[in-house]
Amino acid sequence: MCNGEGEIIYTDLEDKIFGAPGTWSFRKCSNPACSLMWLDPMPLEEDIGYAYRNYFTHDAVESKIKNATSGLRYKFTLGLTSKLLRILLIKFTGLQKDVDKIESMYLSSDCPGKLLEIGCGSGDYLDKMHQMGWSVQGVDFDPVAVAHAREKYGFTVYAGKLEELDLPSNSYDAITMRHVIEHVYNLDELLRHCLRLLKQGGTLAIRTPNANSLVHQMFREFWRGLEPPRHIHLFSLHNLTTCLEKQGFRVVRAETTAAGADFVFKQSMELREYGKHSLPSETRVKTLVASRFFQLYEYVVNCRKFDVGEELVLVCTKQ
Repeated sequence: MCNGEGEIIYTDLEDKIFGAPGTWSFRKCSNPACSLMWLDPMPLEEDIGYAYRNYFTHDAVESKIKNATSGLRYKFTLGLTSKLLRILLIKFTGLQKDVDKIESMYLSSDCPGKLLEIGCGSGDYLDKMHQMGWSVQGVDFDPVAVAHAREKYGFTVYAGKLEELDLPSNSYDAITMRHVIEHVYNLDELLRHCLRLLKQGGTLAIRTPNANSLVHQMFREFWRGLEPPRHIHLFSLHNLTTCLEKQGFRVVRAETTAAGADFVFKQSMELREYGKHSLPSETRVKTLVASRFFQLYEYVVNCRKFDVGEELVLVCTKQ
């Protein structure tokens, strides 16, 4: 963001999640006013599709997940443990409110309008917002995910990059990007198109991994949020706010949340301890229990120091 060269902080990283080939490194800008992290080397933009061949929005991966969790013992042990911990650790804290807010991306059913989701994947969020009264459309560069969203829900979903679509200006009341911007090569260009598409006073809501999160500080190169080679850039609360304001948005909410800390902690722990996620049910129960208690810890710390939650959540408006 400041054109600094950056320093290499991680090397020889492999994709242990979806199996894309290659080894990768990350750099971080040493300028404290910037501190952006980025993948180096980056895949050529025209080749990045190879990194998504086994991505989670595809049926093949979903089937593997379903098969891995089909055992009755697994379902009972893991399900009961998860439910009890969730009641204890979420119901009696403010975590449930955080979860509800970010699941809707801070949009409500009070005054629904026209919504565009960038990176809509298989369309589940679009369906949730449609049920809340929103008129929804989506866009995704992954043709497999687009086909699934169209077939499953029948929504208007565009295939390709937003920058290449001829969508009308000033036509959306809200645009959402959930874990999208970390995959983007040129965020400034994407934000300019979002600004053009939004109506005056329209809302842009963003969720993305937080480079300053507690789980990243603990697990370093095993942090689930790195996800090489699909995560191109990783942001902090400060530099992403700066980036949005630079493009002309007014940031009305900028915070981090521990709502997804249990998932990120569990997968980071599995990567460090076992180098994979396909684990026996007994092992997965242990990592699940640890992750639930860590989520509570991160929630408490984040309430006191608001920038260490697992995800960045920024909501801004077109002035």
